[in-house]
Amino acid sequence: MLRNFALQDWVAFLIFQNTRRRSVIRKTLEKVYVDKSAVTDRLVEEIYRPSCDRGAAKVFASVFKTPRGATVDELLSQLNKPLLMLWGEGDPWMNSKDRSAKFRQYYPNLTEQFLNAGHCPHDEVPDQVNALLKSWVLELE
Repeated sequence: MLRNFALQDWVAFLIFQNTRRRSVIRKTLEKVYVDKSAVTDRLVEEIYRPSCDRGAAKVFASVFKTPRGATVDELLSQLNKPLLMLWGEGDPWMNSKDRSAKFRQYYPNLTEQFLNAGHCPHDEVPDQVNALLKSWVLELE
């Protein structure tokens, strides 16, 4: 019943209006970044700006209305290519150690690195991410 309520257009619109506020964006980023200094006014604005685009609220709502796709374990069991996972150890939304074990269960050939970062290591520690990606790609050749 709660899900049906949340799926109503006007409810999704109100949730969108709240979550797109700069103050909410900043608080959310500060929860998921280990390095709080990486949460700059520019970053907040870069996330806020697309929320002003026409149709942004509908895109937001579609996340909740779209049927669920295949699970990670289903997708990983079908994968037959090299895979690199870069985990932010400080990500509060992903328990990286538990997720890592689950990924390895379904895809033992996984290459992974754990970084002192949060949910967005590519933004928080880009030099480390780029170096790891470069090294991994060169090893594939």
